[in-house]
Amino acid sequence: KLDRKPRWKEHTQNITTNDNRILGLIKLIFWFYTEDVKKTLYTTIVKPKVEYAISTCDPLYNCDVEKLERVQRYAAPYCTGDYPYTSSVTGMLQKLQLQPLEKAEENLTLTFLYKIVHIVDVAKQSYLRLSEETRTRNVKSSNYKYLY
Repeated sequence: KLDRKPRWKEHTQNITTNDNRILGLIKLIFWFYTEDVKKTLYTTIVKPKVEYAISTCDPLYNCDVEKLERVQRYAAPYCTGDYPYTSSVTGMLQKLQLQPLEKAEENLTLTFLYKIVHIVDVAKQSYLRLSEETRTRNVKSSNYKYLY
């Protein structure tokens, strides 16, 4: 369902529900495997869907980002095998070398823009427009502006 101001709330809700179910299934089936295998399962099955969903989120609505971040925070204790409530989930994420999803979203956007400008021969007009800025102070060096 699209409206004038798409918030993608239902989309992110479906993604988080589905990913939590998949994580639960992975926990049931692969509970006795090593940390490396569990991390590989998470990063190949669940994380790509979460990263895709975060690219559709509007940064102004942090509630959607927080829901998606919860999926990753839910997976961290399972991957490390460290379940006590006194353990730091942030520490587990650092141990697993998983960056916060906001940072991942920023990297995905920058990679996408780099490919449009430098590598991929796509219609740049559909994603970017030439800057009409004539000032030279306090202006980014790029000639393109991202259309959102």
